[in-house]
Amino acid sequence: MDFRFYAFALASLLAIPAEINCQLNGVKPLLIPCYNVSAIPGITIANNRPPTNLNVFLELLRRLEDANPTVTIRDFSALILQRLQQSGIILSTLRPTDLSIAIPFSPYGYEAIKTTVFLHEYLTNSSQKLDYGDLDQADLCYFHYMISNTINSTLRGDESSTCVRSAQYQMRMRRDSELLNRTTRNASVGRRNREDGDTETVELSPRKFFMKSPSESYSDCPVQMGVMYTNHGTVTIGDVLRGLAAAFNQEQDDKGADNRYATTLAGNLAHSALMQADVPLHIGTSGGWNSSINPKYFFLQKNTYTDLTDQDIRGSVDGLLLAKRLDTIHKKYNDIKLSQIIDMYYSPSQRGVFDPSLRACNRNILYSEYITGERLTEEVGAVIGTLDRIGQYPVTVIESKYDELVDAAVNNFSSYLPQINDPTCPQTESSPIERTTTDLLIFLDHSLSYSSVQPIISHILDGIDVNKYNSRYTLYSGTNGVNITNHTNHLIDFHKAYNLTVHDKFSGQFDYSRVYEVMESTIKAKLNNNTYKGGESTIALLVTKSAPSENEKNFLNQRKEIIKQFLPDTTVLVLGYGSPADYSSVLLNPNKDFITLSESNNENDLKPIAQNVIDRIKTIPRAIVNPNCGYGFKGTTSTVSLTQYVDLHTFNYYRIAPNYFFKGDGGRSLKIQALSTGSITYCISRNQSRPDNQNTNCKTLQTNIDSVDISSYCTGSITECSPIYLSIYGNTTQYGCRDYFCRFPDSIKFTITLENVRCTSGSISITANFLLISSIIVYLLRL
Repeated sequence: MDFRFYAFALASLLAIPAEINCQLNGVKPLLIPCYNVSAIPGITIANNRPPTNLNVFLELLRRLEDANPTVTIRDFSALILQRLQQSGIILSTLRPTDLSIAIPFSPYGYEAIKTTVFLHEYLTNSSQKLDYGDLDQADLCYFHYMISNTINSTLRGDESSTCVRSAQYQMRMRRDSELLNRTTRNASVGRRNREDGDTETVELSPRKFFMKSPSESYSDCPVQMGVMYTNHGTVTIGDVLRGLAAAFNQEQDDKGADNRYATTLAGNLAHSALMQADVPLHIGTSGGWNSSINPKYFFLQKNTYTDLTDQDIRGSVDGLLLAKRLDTIHKKYNDIKLSQIIDMYYSPSQRGVFDPSLRACNRNILYSEYITGERLTEEVGAVIGTLDRIGQYPVTVIESKYDELVDAAVNNFSSYLPQINDPTCPQTESSPIERTTTDLLIFLDHSLSYSSVQPIISHILDGIDVNKYNSRYTLYSGTNGVNITNHTNHLIDFHKAYNLTVHDKFSGQFDYSRVYEVMESTIKAKLNNNTYKGGESTIALLVTKSAPSENEKNFLNQRKEIIKQFLPDTTVLVLGYGSPADYSSVLLNPNKDFITLSESNNENDLKPIAQNVIDRIKTIPRAIVNPNCGYGFKGTTSTVSLTQYVDLHTFNYYRIAPNYFFKGDGGRSLKIQALSTGSITYCISRNQSRPDNQNTNCKTLQTNIDSVDISSYCTGSITECSPIYLSIYGNTTQYGCRDYFCRFPDSIKFTITLENVRCTSGSISITANFLLISSIIVYLLRL
């Protein structure tokens, strides 16, 4: 091959302005920075990007939705694909030296064929503007990489270690045979009529889609990009989005192809048939992630017949199933969002998309119920000619042989699908769903190894519902109290801000006095905000290798008492070395609030440690706070209401400290009111932090209010008065939740009101400042 000609051709193609959104002539202009390390350093290396898991994907999708509140879901679903999906972008063998002229990437991977045809032939092009809101260019690139499917077969040099990861997955190898040298085929021009009556011409220039040959070296375990880790198997989430977009823009072409099938399963099967052009067809390739905590690279088990992997199959099936059920979904709630559908479908809980059976763990059962072999054969047959006519395939298929290839593709797929052994739905459901909502302050000891603490913190954040509806966090250095991340509910901020370089930048020991200074001032500022009403737990997590010294213990014991009295809704947890007794000066309940930490390079050792922290955080109820009280509990008698949302068949747990109801003028009461067209059940207890209807006082409400007299709840001193524990359970709903903080359309809105209550400080209020000053002096004198 004359590489000088190829270099000229590649540079010329990349220099052509893009007249259409989806093309094969080069990387889309919006996406060029995603492949330009001068624009975004390190962006082309997956290790420098956030994990490709469900929560990160949903965060980016929600932020795009929030930036386009007036765009209909019909347009939005198509726009994100037209603007941000482009598959098959591969590193060229050529390396331009001036990245301002050309980048060494181009869409010549075979995945570019089908994606381009799917978007142009089977999805209506939207002329609406897509705003990107607070997403920066790097965020858009993360989303692009997640939804764009590419097989990178480049020999990396790390195969001796990475290929083992894919081999650990269940082997489903099929008979491999040598690929014949095939000639490229010139593509034709594809035309289709748009709704506005104009005809769009899509110029698909002749390209070389690299096939294996004896003279070229390829990785034994190629990397598949555009796949997303879920608890129910890895999926190509771009296929899911295409299925939903097709369903919102449903149409049929003149060949009878239903675009819901064409953009998902039927289209992918037809593509595989044209790529292999042989009988029998080889369907499916599994693989494994570099990590289940920080999934960034997905390694395939083999480097042949990768045109329809297990991941493609799951994504295609899921996209088609959701598309087929969309009419039912949309009728229940016509303002539904893409993020809500995907959240409900892939949720690790048992909720499903308005139906407990419509979820990813039921994939195979749903497929057998909604998709027949006969219909699938018809749809593959309807799309294969269009793909072959417009696409650029390595061989020329005799048109009369289409039916033979279609039958082989459908038959092999039907026999292969049951062999994909993904986790299925449990026969009996576990306990009700619980949502965590917390404000987590993490203080990090930098003497711990980055390779241990980064996966642990990452797994904790992924497991406590960090998003705009629930939890938020801040990561601090335990050495000097400096923020590593801002106060945020974005998971991506952790992965952007915290890396090995940042970790190693901080030196010195874990400074308990500085940690407590930052922790107390942060929480005090929150309480002094006269709009803050709680609705979340407040937790300080100290991740440390060093237990307090004897000199530090007196100071910490004093601070522990002050926190108990003035920050009654603050829980301090320690993830550290040693034993619970080593941290008795820090923790109110060492046996519950200390989690043992050990360092390891094996994530199988680290994940249980992180899970122990997650489990403890989930047991801590949300606080209800009177904003009139502030840090010093100086406010007068008042009434305060907190508006909250509970998901269907889900528990929210709350705690009201006695500081907020110990005193009051007139009759004090606690009122609960259901505001949505649904019903809730509330339970109250004075000694159980998670009350339920088994042994506590409970009542069901439906758009009405209930009042509980709490005037006699406290006798004696405030230290002898127990908190009020409250649970709210979502019983029924009419799918009417449209507020910004409704995570799902069936979320139920309610209010909790404290009426005629007065703020009451703890018993050491008079000496609090003196104790603070004296304890610091004593601590400093002992240094």
